[in-house]
Amino acid sequence: MASKSYAPLNVMKNSLVRLLNKNKIVPILISQRLKRLASIEYKLDLNINMGLGGMQDIGGYRAVLKDTKDLMKLKLLL
Repeated sequence: MASKSYAPLNVMKNSLVRLLNKNKIVPILISQRLKRLASIEYKLDLNINMGLGGMQDIGGYRAVLKDTKDLMKLKLLL
């Protein structure tokens, strides 16, 4: 079971997986990550006025596709 901190990331990743499956696009790899808390705290300490909402990269996911044909097909679906 996924922890609550991963929930929004899992929702987005699972939406991508469903879209890929529905359109018969087979990914080579799908991964996700969250930035370590120590890294987030360090960045916030460096930029006191930024706030958490100003951070561009707290987590993310990626899909690696087999070729540009599949990539362009996915791009048209988004």
